[in-house]
Amino acid sequence: MAAEEENLKCNALDAPDDFRGPVGDRRCTDCLWLLVLIAHWVSVVVISFIAFGWVDSTSRLRQGRPKILTHWIDHNGDICKHDKRYLYFPNPLGRSYTSGGQIASDYVSYPVISGPHEGEVAPGLYGVCVHSCPKSGTVTDATTCINGTSCDTWDAYKTEKLVHFCIPDEDGVDLEDDALQATSNKAFNFFQRMFGDVVSAATPVAVSGVVLPFVAGFAYLVLLRVPGVLFLVVWGSIALVLCSLIGLGALSRENYQHLKNSDDDDDDQVDKQNKRASLILSYVFWIASGIFACVICFLRKQTMLAMGIVKEAARALNDMIAVVLLPFVAGALMVVAIILLFVSFIYVATGGKKKQINSDHHGELPMPYHTYHITNSQFYTLWFLLFCSFWTMEFIDATCQLVLATAGATWYFTRDKSSISIQTVGFAMRHAVFYHAGTAALGSLLIAVVRLVRAILAWIQERAEKALDAAGPSLLKRVVKCFFCCIQCCLWCLKKCLRFLNKNAYVCTAIFGYSFCKSARKAFFLIARNIRRIAALEAVGNLIFLLGKLLIAFCCGLVALYWLDAYYREETHSIVFPAVCAIILAYYVGATFVNVLDVIADTILICFIADEELFGRDSDRCFATAGLKIYIKAAAASASSSSQRSNKRLDASANHNAML
Repeated sequence: MAAEEENLKCNALDAPDDFRGPVGDRRCTDCLWLLVLIAHWVSVVVISFIAFGWVDSTSRLRQGRPKILTHWIDHNGDICKHDKRYLYFPNPLGRSYTSGGQIASDYVSYPVISGPHEGEVAPGLYGVCVHSCPKSGTVTDATTCINGTSCDTWDAYKTEKLVHFCIPDEDGVDLEDDALQATSNKAFNFFQRMFGDVVSAATPVAVSGVVLPFVAGFAYLVLLRVPGVLFLVVWGSIALVLCSLIGLGALSRENYQHLKNSDDDDDDQVDKQNKRASLILSYVFWIASGIFACVICFLRKQTMLAMGIVKEAARALNDMIAVVLLPFVAGALMVVAIILLFVSFIYVATGGKKKQINSDHHGELPMPYHTYHITNSQFYTLWFLLFCSFWTMEFIDATCQLVLATAGATWYFTRDKSSISIQTVGFAMRHAVFYHAGTAALGSLLIAVVRLVRAILAWIQERAEKALDAAGPSLLKRVVKCFFCCIQCCLWCLKKCLRFLNKNAYVCTAIFGYSFCKSARKAFFLIARNIRRIAALEAVGNLIFLLGKLLIAFCCGLVALYWLDAYYREETHSIVFPAVCAIILAYYVGATFVNVLDVIADTILICFIADEELFGRDSDRCFATAGLKIYIKAAAASASSSSQRSNKRLDASANHNAML
């Protein structure tokens, strides 16, 4: 018993008597993990300098040659540059064989017409550097000349330039069945028209997809604070879901009666299955509606509290509106980090060794070619860079969450809300980054490790499936695929759970200044003690926030559609694709706006629960605002009236039994 009390005391929230939230005295948390992250970044910089060739190294890493990705290499492994900048494939379709190992008779190939390899057919990846992409005539490879005269020569097909490649023109490679070519040409023209329309209508797409969502987001915040709107949205949606479940059950039952009363004498097995399925579906929908109604009745108090939390979050966001820009700053940092890591990735990946390919799955190649082989050192370095990208992205996201949580907690624990301003956001940024960057580093490390394990498993799965494909269809392939899918599903669930726990741990860190492990433990038991409240906020919040995203997206899309129809009808092939692009942009910008509201709402709920556990709901020291207390009292009154009705029923039952 004493151990249980000690455990409860250990996991309960604690704070000094003069507790004021994030504005109190703080110390740096999880400094070791921040140093590990910095050391990780330093190692990436060293690797990048070696790959760039800025540092002479005796390591197994080589200087990268990214030009091979844009200029590529010919069959000798040399980069096409200077006067011969274009890469031409003499036989782009490769070698085609029948089951007997002979070249297919209906296959159009381009053999060497003269030179050392006369009559031979080059593989598809056998490339030749040329001055310009040929339209007709012949192509000669000077690197194969013997005594400067006898060189490999091919009949040329019509080509077009694409970066530094010569690709076949639509009439360049003659095939007996050119359906694939026609389809590719149509698809290319289709996408070309679509992107041309977006470029032509760039102004309405940018304004409606990027600028207007901010205006719509502010209007959405005001709308949430209008009396009765939030109540109507939440309970109206709940009633709509309940009626939909009952209606679906009734329709399924009606379909069952229709099938049962039909005069069809040929009552085959399919009809029996349809009748059985309709009957089962009707019961499933009705049972689901009953369960849904019971859950709503059970969580009605928590639903009222969740509505109050969302309304207070809208008010908090309106008081410090500059915090909405924080995700865009984080997004810009992510883009910069991705670009830098991608450049390092490219330089490391292109520092491999030259390797000659002498055979393929058909056998020995009469005309071998060279490619670049990734060494083991490169392979492991690329995985290291991938892990660094995961950790960096998650760290930026975690820091953003910490800043938002600090801003929300500062707003909640400030009694004079008129003192909240843009300086509060600046305080939250300095506070979170200076004191708790180590906590963000440790929390993001856990997510990054899970993501790396998933990536490694995906790579192993791909290799295993390729090996099994080569062996032919078998039961083992299905078992392996099912096994990896189960593991990936478990890891996906683990990642989601860690994200949820991390989010609440960051809130506890923002409020109390705990380290990550202590915050995670406190947050876990806080969630366990208040699971109904948090579940209700998640359900109600997700509904409100989803409606907000859709409302912002479709309102902005409607503006874009009218704008395009009025002024860009003649300048575009169709206004549909630009309008769709505007809707997608507006949805993601609106989602960023609404996600900030989501984090603030979660923060305010944790703040309220902590406030309640530390000081009591009705205490003068409680920081809950007057608006939030109204929802708390309404929820308490609802629970009290329900309890009184239940007690009256129990008393009446007891009196009846006593009379008997």
